[in-house]
Order: sequence, then C-alpha cells, then structure tokens
Amino acid sequence: MTLKRLFCVMTFSIAALLGSRLNAQVQTEVPPLISGAKPVRVEHIKIHGKSLEGNLEGNAVDREVIVFLPPSYAREKSRRYPVVYALHGYSIGAEQWSREKHSDVFGSLYIMSPCCLSTRSAGSPNSEIAKTLEAVKTTSDLAKLSFFARAQIATAAAWSPNPKNPPLYLDLPTKGGELQPDIIAKWAANAPLAFVDQYLNSLRSYRGIAIDVGDQDGLRIDARKLNEILDAYGIANSFDISGYSHE
Repeated sequence: MTLKRLFCVMTFSIAALLGSRLNAQVQTEVPPLISGAKPVRVEHIKIHGKSLEGNLEGNAVDREVIVFLPPSYAREKSRRYPVVYALHGYSIGAEQWSREKHSDVFGSLYIMSPCCLSTRSAGSPNSEIAKTLEAVKTTSDLAKLSFFARAQIATAAAWSPNPKNPPLYLDLPTKGGELQPDIIAKWAANAPLAFVDQYLNSLRSYRGIAIDVGDQDGLRIDARKLNEILDAYGIANSFDISGYSHE
C-alpha cells in the first residue's frame, strides 16, 4: 500500500458511511472566469491501464485523461513542470470536474470533504440496505439501486473483491442475514484513520497538506480527527471548515 492510496480513499467517496447527502456534489456551481487569466491548452489523451487487462468485469482498459498544459508548455520544451494529479470523487466525472476547480490557475492539491476515513461499524445484518445489496444478482440490477447502495457496492469492489464470486466479483459484509467478520476486517484495514500511523514518514515528505470541509457536513468529524492525528505527530497541515456542506 502506498500513500497515494490514502488520498485515493479520501477523495473517492465510496464507503458505507457515505450518505445520500453527497448527491449535491454533482450540482456544484461552475466558478466565474478569472479576468486576465492566460488560456491553457487542453488535451484529451488515452492511457492504457495494463493492470486492467483481462479484468473480470470487462471494464475498459484504455481510459481517457484530461490534461491541462500551461501557456508556456509548447515553446519551453526543455523546461520541467510540476504535475498535479486531480482525483475526482465518487459520482462525478473528470469532464464535469474539469469545469469546477479553475483549471486555468495552477496551485496546490488539497483534500476536500474527505469521506470514508473511519472503520465501518458492524451495523445490522438484517437492515433494509443489507437485504437490498444481497438481492443484487446481475450487473443490470445496479442501475436500480439508490446512491447509498451503489456506494456500498463500489466500496466492496475496491476493498473486498472476490474473483470467484461472479457477476460482481466482490464480497459484501453480510451474507444470508449474518455479518461476515473477515469482510468487516478488510474494510477496517482500508480506513485511513486506521492505517495513517503506518505512513508518517511518507506524509512528512509532502510540501503541504490541506484539509477542507463544510461546517454543516457530517464528514467534518472524521476530517477533524485526521487533522488532530497529523498535528499530534507534528506533521504540518492546514485544516479549514468552510461555510458549505453536502446537505
């Protein structure tokens, strides 16, 4: 596991703690243009994902990536430029996101409204959501699920995959109305607040870490815990609670 995984987990809102309130994430306003900003070059390129070759779900191996290049890039061919990798959240795509984060201005990457930081609670194996998820038998059933249910399926695909369990090739934390301790343990092992202590040296190598969350956002509780952990280890970071939320 690398530190990149930590930030992927934070930015990909896919876990069971994710609520329907996150639907507002796809309705954010497009920011106004900045007067005097120099135009950038936008390229759409294809990246071949070797690790996706032969994947059981039949997902596309070649993925489109949007690249924003500064105005001087074409004429200063020998110059080395810093790179910012922007990982959009669950339920939103790169095309939409590229029109919401001022792509004509270059700056720092920060963690905004990080989800899924805590370990998953056991919950009730007989809850309606558990029954709904166990009833999914085909990939076409996924389209009928609520956002929250799809988020749990996405979590299971990432954190408890099972190549021997078609058609979704994943294991759920409940089966036949009973909790599955081994799956719960896998989900807990992927929770950033559980494994962050193991990657302190890597965290210290960053030039800057910033966390931003809404003042009415339920995610602010775990975001604060992450900030407190970093502070306790003397790892420089900024923590900002802003006047927005996903509700």
